[in-house]
Amino acid sequence: MTQRYAVVILPNAEDDLERAYLYIKEDSPQNALNWYFHMVEGILSLERMPERCAHAPENDFFAEEIRH
Repeated sequence: MTQRYAVVILPNAEDDLERAYLYIKEDSPQNALNWYFHMVEGILSLERMPERCAHAPENDFFAEEIRH
């Protein structure tokens, strides 16, 4: 069985997603919807693959891992 991790989308991240969605929606409602669902799917996939992204450049400056 694959280990799962908790993924929490904080309110400020939810606000950022909504603002980006609304900006894209001005030009293309369908592209905005596709973008939004793709982003949420990617975020939630971190439950199963939390180390799938490379370390961010600032990783060396923090005790915890920072990934893209």
